[in-house]
Amino acid sequence: VMTAVLLLVVFRRPASLPQVIISAPTNGVIVAPGTVVEVQALATDDQGVTRIDLSADNVIVASQTAPDARGVSPFAAVLRWPAGAPGPHTLVATAYNAAGVASQPAVVLVNVAAGGDSGVATPPVQVTGTAAAATGTPDGADLLPTVTPTAVVPPTATPLPPPTPTMCVDNVAFVADVTVPDGTVVSPGQRFDKVWRLRNSGNCRWGAGYSAAFVSGSQMSGAPVIPLPETAAGATVDVVVTLTAPGTPGTYTGYWQLRNAAGTLFGRPFLVQVVVPAPPTATPEAVISFSADRLEVRPGECATLSWNVENVSAVYLGDEGVIGQGNRTVCPGSTTTYTLRVVRRDGGTEERQLTITVTLGEVPRPGPIEPPDRVEYDRSPRDLNFVWSEVSYPGGVTYSIEIQWGSPEGTDWERWILVEGLDSPTYYMDNFIGAWNIGRWRVWAVSRATGQASAKTEWRYFRFLQ
Repeated sequence: VMTAVLLLVVFRRPASLPQVIISAPTNGVIVAPGTVVEVQALATDDQGVTRIDLSADNVIVASQTAPDARGVSPFAAVLRWPAGAPGPHTLVATAYNAAGVASQPAVVLVNVAAGGDSGVATPPVQVTGTAAAATGTPDGADLLPTVTPTAVVPPTATPLPPPTPTMCVDNVAFVADVTVPDGTVVSPGQRFDKVWRLRNSGNCRWGAGYSAAFVSGSQMSGAPVIPLPETAAGATVDVVVTLTAPGTPGTYTGYWQLRNAAGTLFGRPFLVQVVVPAPPTATPEAVISFSADRLEVRPGECATLSWNVENVSAVYLGDEGVIGQGNRTVCPGSTTTYTLRVVRRDGGTEERQLTITVTLGEVPRPGPIEPPDRVEYDRSPRDLNFVWSEVSYPGGVTYSIEIQWGSPEGTDWERWILVEGLDSPTYYMDNFIGAWNIGRWRVWAVSRATGQASAKTEWRYFRFLQ
């Protein structure tokens, strides 16, 4: 037989005491033996609450300290009591502030059923009283109210309420960016389809009147409202919007959110973000100038190479890296080609070349020595030894001699002899063409290395009288 006890609780209420209430369990609850009863207490105080104690039948069974030793207000605690022997039990919560002052007790009665019967009846219990002075110590022994049983009545069965119909709750969960992940680079004015995959995470079926609506950011010429197809709770759907990238460089973000048939937005917004890059900076054209102060030198002479190169990555004179503007003195021993190579900023290469030609200069002209000019010989045979000065020239020379004859009047000249490649500055002629005919001769030198010829000497004349 279940019994209930009507209690009269009298409190002495001091001024400025902490306040504590028990929000669970309900007063007079019936539990089975061994059940762990969770007592939920909430305390407040102007100075802050430092702890809450729980007593069962005048014995402290649990205590919870505030996270801040200086006190917390409000301070919520959950204190546990294992249900004891069958019968009524008095649970009392007491709060303490930072000054150690205790609150008036908060009391709840718990009935432990015999034989495991619980939760089916609630005894008619009332708790009343007046405040009493709090003078106790932290163990709370003298703060417990005086409990006086006044009546025992049989329990009254409480019928269970009818089930509450399930409410329709709209919600959405983002699943994936099917296309155009955040930060995708697009061209100015480019059209693209953004696809979000969403899941119906509520318990309402999406249908007529449900849509994805643009709510903020950059709309990028997209439709302001996108109708949603029929989507059952727990199912996924792909939402597609066609957008056009802005024409100005920058990062653009647009936000869409789902809206139900009543026009109410729900769930967290989902976004599209694209980057329109700035147009590439035009690479300035390479400027390459390569020159020399002279392109021909004689052995031992020098020339100065100069260059001016701009808007390139690297400059090389031959295999040597050089700065963009500079000059170099060169003294080639022979004809030499110099190469200036540059590496453009686009990675390509260009070359400029200069050839410095080493010349030996003009070949000196030999000087005639014998025979003297306009000499006459009265002898026979008509032979003659020609002699001229020797020429010094790098690489050496050979000599050429030309002898002509003409009429006694000194006209109608014809070549008589042409000899080339003479190694020495002399030539012997025998048996000139005839008496009284006038002869003339001249010589010149030819470079063995280059074939360059000197200037020819002036004609010198001679005559044989017999």
